[in-house]
Amino acid sequence: MNKNITYRVAQFAIYELDNQSWVLQTTERINIIKNIKLVHFLKKIMYRRYITADILLQLKEKYEDIFDDIVKYLQENEILLPLKNLNFNLQSTLLVTNSKKIYNFFNNHYFDQTILLRNLKNIDLKNTLVVVILNPYNPEIVRKIYKKISNNNFLILGYFYNFNFYLDNIYHPELELPDHFDHIKYIQTKIYSDQTSYTYQDLVDIIFEKDPNFGLIYPISWVDLIMISNLVLERVLTIFDLDEDTNLYMTKEILKMEELNMKTHKKMEDFAEFWEMG
Repeated sequence: MNKNITYRVAQFAIYELDNQSWVLQTTERINIIKNIKLVHFLKKIMYRRYITADILLQLKEKYEDIFDDIVKYLQENEILLPLKNLNFNLQSTLLVTNSKKIYNFFNNHYFDQTILLRNLKNIDLKNTLVVVILNPYNPEIVRKIYKKISNNNFLILGYFYNFNFYLDNIYHPELELPDHFDHIKYIQTKIYSDQTSYTYQDLVDIIFEKDPNFGLIYPISWVDLIMISNLVLERVLTIFDLDEDTNLYMTKEILKMEELNMKTHKKMEDFAEFWEMG
């Protein structure tokens, strides 16, 4: 087993049929198993989102006689899914925005380069952390930005939604983590469930149905800009402090998603590994 590999642990459930057999069910398949050691092994990993080969090898002593068979079974049944190792050798930062006000605030400060979104297509990226702050926000804009991120470049996306400012977890097309569209669905679900009257999300749905290209604009103040800049810069600095060989699936600064309430400026955070991707 390659010690440098990280695995995603697929969601699964296991329950007993009788004293000698158990049902193992994932989102894709269902099996009956009769090996108690396999059951014990599954219970040790079932609440992990990701697991490294090193951690798996620590279990080898206890399951020595069947360890290789267990790992093979879990891989064949797509419970242990090997993830690609990515080069995290970041060397520069680029701030991108579609807001003149945000551009003017950040221009010539903090980042190696600051540009308006319309100029992103002309930029040659290389080992760059691209930080995008959208105001207005539209999901179609995000899809276009995603197409620009490849090779050894990574993205952090910030945007205003439901009177909050959000920072997604870091994005790369080959990084198997929840992305912006998973995050925005999660946000929208919370809006629907937290309110019983006509909601912000109801209005957004109506607007996008009438005009899919409509941009949701938040009227930002000078104080708002200072608060979001603190949030963004703190994240960027912590990411640049990470080692080049950082395990991107096991590092909180990579997985972190942040929410800033624009009324109270209270900050909340969550982590992408707790979600199952669609």
